[in-house]
Amino acid sequence: MQVNKEIINDIHLFEIEGEVGLYTVTELKELINSCIDEGNLKIILDFRNSSHIDSSGFALIFNINNKLIQKSSKLRVLVDKKKTLLFQHFTVEKKMDIFHEKETAIGSFS
Repeated sequence: MQVNKEIINDIHLFEIEGEVGLYTVTELKELINSCIDEGNLKIILDFRNSSHIDSSGFALIFNINNKLIQKSSKLRVLVDKKKTLLFQHFTVEKKMDIFHEKETAIGSFS
């Protein structure tokens, strides 16, 4: 897994490539939790270029969103159309905002 972080204004965008699973999720968790602990509450996770997300990855997504909700924010997630079905299966879209386009996700913080 490779994670590229981009800061657009005060929005922190994490572009995730490769597999998000049991052996890689800790690295991603540490990066995002560090960002939140520093007071950065506008976070987008971009999974459009990830090849696989297992249950550990989904657990991380839920935990991050819950942490942001406690701080009066909400996670934004970018996925391609194929992954949308997977996210719907786990009912993720009912708990956080799911987007297909980066610009739309960024604009949702306005």
